[in-house]
Order: sequence, then structure tokens, then C-alpha cells
Amino acid sequence: MLMFAGCGGARGTLFPLDAGRSWDYSVTTTVLDQTVRSTMQVRALGTVDGEDGPVGVIEYPGNARGYYVSDSDGVRRVATRRGIDGRMRRDGPKHFILRSPFAVGTKWSLTSQLTLVESVFYEAGERIRDREVPVTLDFSIASAGETVTVPAGTFRDCLKVSASGSAIVRVNQGANFGHVDVEHTDWYAPGVGLVRSERRESSGSPYLKSGVYVQELAGYR
Repeated sequence: MLMFAGCGGARGTLFPLDAGRSWDYSVTTTVLDQTVRSTMQVRALGTVDGEDGPVGVIEYPGNARGYYVSDSDGVRRVATRRGIDGRMRRDGPKHFILRSPFAVGTKWSLTSQLTLVESVFYEAGERIRDREVPVTLDFSIASAGETVTVPAGTFRDCLKVSASGSAIVRVNQGANFGHVDVEHTDWYAPGVGLVRSERRESSGSPYLKSGVYVQELAGYR
């Protein structure tokens, strides 16, 4: 397990992988000016043997699973399994969720996809999310002492991780291009894990609508 060391010594793992841990989240998603509120549960299933040692398994809604390695370099996602076919998809060697040292200024990058910004048109081929548009996000640890209040309570000494990136997409049936900016922020509480996540995908293009995603911890054990 990764331990966050700061003033006063170790304060607890930021990304728990212990079997039996679970987290309940409230989720608010706004796409095409429509806001949907939902809940989701995430569960730690324990570890399995990997090529280079133990791999932690996290179960997400829809029977999706993420496979994580926690070592001196940080926390990496090494594979995912999702969908009806249940096929395993391996990540690259540097798909870091958190990178050490856990101190302000630590930086890393990874490739994500546009999931919130959407075309104002409904014609075939216009929908952004159907295209799986990649976007490179540059992450950095912005703070190691945040206080965050969510439905599950108030958490102190949280690690704040900020990320940003941009992408260019074809819009208006390929006649124009739209610029999309992505801002993503996560807060991790020692001994608990992810307590809040925010993502905004915005564009000034008249052919695109911006989107927002907020995930807050509602309960955990």
C-alpha cells in the first residue's frame, strides 16, 4: 500500500486496495444542458498475482474492473475489464493515477477521452462521445493540505491533483473544427481514498455544448 508521508509521519494510504473496502458516491453529470443525478458504488476485491507482483482489483458499476499496482513509483492502472465481452485491455506502463513523491509539483501525463462535451447536432457521425476522441491530460499535485467537505463528511490533509488538456474535434459534418479544453481535479483523503472528483469539458464553438461531471463521496467502509 502507498503511504502518504508528511508532517507527523505516515497518514494512511491514499488509494486503498484492501479487500472488503467500498465507497458510495453521489454523481452529478451535465451533458447538453441536461443534468442527471445518480449514485455509484466502488468495491475493492483484493489482489491477484500479476507479472511483477500483487495487483489490486477494483470493481466499478456495470461489472467493470480496474487493475492497479501500488509501488514506490506511485499508483498505476495496468489493465481494465469492461463490457459484456469482459475482455482485458492492458494500459501502457506509465498509466499513473498518482505518482510519487506525493508532494506539490510532482507531474505526470496520461491519455484520456472526451466524455462530456457534445455536438448540438444528432446526425450520424456528429456525436463526440461515440468517436472516442483522445485527449492528453497533464497532471500535477497542486496541494497536500486541502480540507474537503462532501456528503460523507469533512476530510483534512487531502491531496489535490489537478489536470488539464485540450483537443481539436471536427464539427458541423466536418466543415469546421472545435477546440475543447479539459479541466480535471481529484481530491484524495489519507486512509479513505478518492473523496471528490470534478471534470469540465468546455468549448466556445457554437457547434458544441460544454459538460460537467462531479463525483462526491457519500459513504465508505
